[in-house]
Amino acid sequence: MPNAAIEKRREYKIITSSTFIDIKVTSETGRLRGVIVHTPGKEVSLVNPEIKDDLLFDDIIFEADAREEHLGMLEIFKTAMPGKTGVFEITDLISETFQNHDAREYFLDQIIHHRPKLHLNTIRNDLEQLSARELQEFIICGTTENIKRFSLPPSPNLLFTRDLAAVVPGGIVISRAARDARMRETLLMETVVEFHPMFQGIQHKAIRIGDQESIEGGDILVASEDLVMIGMSERTTFSGLLNASRSLLDS
Repeated sequence: MPNAAIEKRREYKIITSSTFIDIKVTSETGRLRGVIVHTPGKEVSLVNPEIKDDLLFDDIIFEADAREEHLGMLEIFKTAMPGKTGVFEITDLISETFQNHDAREYFLDQIIHHRPKLHLNTIRNDLEQLSARELQEFIICGTTENIKRFSLPPSPNLLFTRDLAAVVPGGIVISRAARDARMRETLLMETVVEFHPMFQGIQHKAIRIGDQESIEGGDILVASEDLVMIGMSERTTFSGLLNASRSLLDS
């Protein structure tokens, strides 16, 4: 990442905590101790036939059915991962992060800069007045009761949390979405990693790629502590792959 962008992040105060989780992945087949998920919510119901292609959906899915299937999966996770760690809802992490004023300012700066066509600069003052939960709802669902006459397309792809980042030996790769429909998710995850205390053990080890490149966590596979495999696809560019690989080798 360019030095100017790194210096910009240092202007914001990072949340600190006396305790944090030792986040580390050294195998795709090892024992799972923690997972970040998103239970499908209202944003899924807001996908309609007119916008489904733009939102990268092949078909319409029903919120109630998706939630039921997802909650069944979570019960399996919770049974397999008893103890202090376990299942973390990304919406909870986002809301906790947005309780920090500097985290909110950082996120709003980033989304206004990277998604100018959303015109969020015109309602920034209103967004700054929202509670953490309300801001999270607006960013994910595109609407909230306290923002009138302004809406965004929903972010239904948030349920694919594997794409947002990849924990690797010695750090975490922050995804950069290839499609505009998922850029909000990229910025949300980057803000959570940068400010949430759960990540304070690896915040300084975060790997980011340039704005003109793309990489998604679903294309990254940790084969062992010494081997990380990255696939090139329509979601991960060759330059994104190279830069992420270079950073991994240097870490």
